[in-house]
Amino acid sequence: LTMNAHLIAGIVIALCYFTIGLIMISKAADPSRIFGYRTSAARRNMDTWLEANHFAGKSIMITGSILILLLMVFAAIIPEPEGFYPAIFCAIAVSTIAVFLLTESHLHKVFFKDGKRRPYR
Repeated sequence: LTMNAHLIAGIVIALCYFTIGLIMISKAADPSRIFGYRTSAARRNMDTWLEANHFAGKSIMITGSILILLLMVFAAIIPEPEGFYPAIFCAIAVSTIAVFLLTESHLHKVFFKDGKRRPYR
């Protein structure tokens, strides 16, 4: 495959990531056993579930957009197609970890450990 084919494949992966974020926002009211941001902090109650999935969904959409930009940069600086997929994998792994850390931090700022909202300052 040519580098253009690898770039297109990477963009499709990033668009899938973006689409997952859209689905998480739109389906946040459905605490599914299969789909959604499913940590113990997010599953405490319906309020934490909605907040976590909305925040994580927006974060995933943002990182999906950033991934598309990164892919274009990768395509410009990585001359060989063989090095492209490891770069995509690393970018997706880092962005997934970032979404997790940001969402958990957000939940900690918004909710007490028992799932009740913190008062606004």
